[in-house]
Amino acid sequence: MDFYLFTKSRWDEAPRLRHQIAQMLAANGHTLTFFERPTLLHRGRRVVDDKVTLVQTRWLMRGQLRVHRVLARLNNAVEKRELRRAIQGPPAIGVINFNYDYEFLRELFPQSKIVFVINDDFIDGALAPRETARQIGATAASSDQTIVTAYPLLDQVRGHTDHAELFLPWSRSGYNKPKSGLDRTDLIWWGYINDRIDEEAVRHVSQAGITMHFVGPVIDSAKIRRILALKGVVRHPSSQLKDLGAILDRCCASILPYERTFKQIGALTINNRGFELLSYGLPLLYTDLPALLQAPPDVIHRCATPQSFVEAHHSTRANFDLVQPSIENFLADHTPERRYAQLMGYFRTTH
Repeated sequence: MDFYLFTKSRWDEAPRLRHQIAQMLAANGHTLTFFERPTLLHRGRRVVDDKVTLVQTRWLMRGQLRVHRVLARLNNAVEKRELRRAIQGPPAIGVINFNYDYEFLRELFPQSKIVFVINDDFIDGALAPRETARQIGATAASSDQTIVTAYPLLDQVRGHTDHAELFLPWSRSGYNKPKSGLDRTDLIWWGYINDRIDEEAVRHVSQAGITMHFVGPVIDSAKIRRILALKGVVRHPSSQLKDLGAILDRCCASILPYERTFKQIGALTINNRGFELLSYGLPLLYTDLPALLQAPPDVIHRCATPQSFVEAHHSTRANFDLVQPSIENFLADHTPERRYAQLMGYFRTTH
């Protein structure tokens, strides 16, 4: 086995960075064991294919309930015991860990390279932020390399390790040149439809007479019901972008209006969806977040006000075909090959 990959996700969830890394490694010929979210009820092992094996072990309690170091230690004892039973020797290459509370991994893999991945602001939403911060620091300190998906997370972890770098998502499919010469009038939101969406911005765009296609699973709330009832908002079931050709042909951009009141939004540099949407030639109309990824202004439009989303829409509609070379050039730095080389470099480096 080349890699052990530890997560708190299930393999059959909607793809996130942990799934994408696993799939990227498998596509490059590596074998890996993907440890799924532990459970209280059962444990098991099953084979996905000749490259990926899934393992599920037990834990004592969910991470949010470990509000004190004593509880964390009790849970760690259970998880270490379960993992020792499940691990079949050291990995040939190394360990990739997405779990901020796995400060004990060095005990299980004393000679292996360990890369710790932080792809969310776990401290902000924690019931016990001080204990969560302690666990993150301890896990980073015991890892050979820590990689993060946002600039604020890089600042957060640098107090605990000198070996931390930015590791962004990427365009999995590469650039797909869209049809040219079309009258593109609409916008698309693709992803979870939940309360993180800025209702005021969407309402302003609706009042400007712009059609918006909302594609993805709905997390129901009064706010979301109001948004989906707005004039010009068209609801579609969850679909892959590659299956949305007729809708994409009507769109001049993707709209990503995030609600600033959610603290975790402030830690966002760019999400996975951003690169996927750019892959289909759609510029991004993004809330002007403080840590947003730097990009040409015609690729990522920073929208500081509801009205600026409308103005950005007018710009992308008028210049859709002209901006395509800029999008293609931007994505050239965010390919699977670039990310694979970056990731593998951590397992060759000796600090």
